[in-house]
Amino acid sequence: MKKAILYLLLLLTAAFLIVAVLVYTAPDPDKQAAGFKREYLLPGALPAFAAIPTFGNIRDILAIHHDHLFFSTNDPSILLFSDTLLRMSPHKNRKNINISPGLRDSMRNDFFTLMEDDQIYICAYNIPAIAPADSSSHYKRLPYGGFSQAVLMRDGNFMLRKLEPGIKDQLFMHLDTSTWSLTGEKGLSEIYHDGGMRTDGSLNYDITTGLLTYVHYYSNGFFTFDNSMQLRSKGHTIDTFSHYRFRLAEGNKKVFTGEGPDQLVNAHSCAYNGILYVNSKIRADNDDYRFRRHNVIDMYSLADNSYKGSLYLDIPANAGIGQLFVYGNILLAKCEDSVYGFRLPF
Repeated sequence: MKKAILYLLLLLTAAFLIVAVLVYTAPDPDKQAAGFKREYLLPGALPAFAAIPTFGNIRDILAIHHDHLFFSTNDPSILLFSDTLLRMSPHKNRKNINISPGLRDSMRNDFFTLMEDDQIYICAYNIPAIAPADSSSHYKRLPYGGFSQAVLMRDGNFMLRKLEPGIKDQLFMHLDTSTWSLTGEKGLSEIYHDGGMRTDGSLNYDITTGLLTYVHYYSNGFFTFDNSMQLRSKGHTIDTFSHYRFRLAEGNKKVFTGEGPDQLVNAHSCAYNGILYVNSKIRADNDDYRFRRHNVIDMYSLADNSYKGSLYLDIPANAGIGQLFVYGNILLAKCEDSVYGFRLPF
């Protein structure tokens, strides 16, 4: 019995030593060369000048209109608003909008809200349908194939990223609200017949220039185009992730696999006054402990796609930025628990 116990202890000790050696000799992720460096515009993290709780209810930052910031909520018939310094009362600062009862029942929780000036639309992306908020009964059904993203442009029309069932991929489509007709792109998107998995990203509209910029989540590419879906330019973020990790395994059944762990390169982004703001998830060679503590924003000039510098935002790296929004010299970051406001130092 004693020999068996001793033998078991020796095995456990050997296993512990093996694990300890593997951990000690494993490469430190923070010491792996990334192949690029950041230029920080401030010596420390940019502090927030204000924050309001999301109350577990705020979905998106919609627009700035008549010196008020508007927010969508989990209830499509209720918007919240604050002043431009994020001062609000959730019980007083609210706006009710009309929603078709039939659409509300059909879309359940699968919707997002868009606003431009006085125009407000509810987008039921899975039906798919779009409803003007000033109508209690009217909504427009779109051809089969849901849309993952939509922006409401300053001319009152939409740009969608919509599934095209015939090719099993997502394309950019212009929706003319005067006729509710769709026009598809020609050659903007890379086609992989994977439902848009490889080329998933964020579609940004710069209200000041009228241009759209699409930033890939899983590679460092982005490109800018106009409202007629004509390509203006292509660029890339400063990291070195230039290809997608997804691939299509051929066989009797098509199965999407990965070359490695899914690597989110660029998270949420936005564009304003010709500048692209990107919440990067890739650590640079000169990043220190602050990268694990704060969220990083990289900035690019869309005039020539050049890198302009970076900022740390003084909110925890795990706060979970769900949206970026810029107006004037104010940057808003909508996180799970709060919406934070920052004054940009330029």
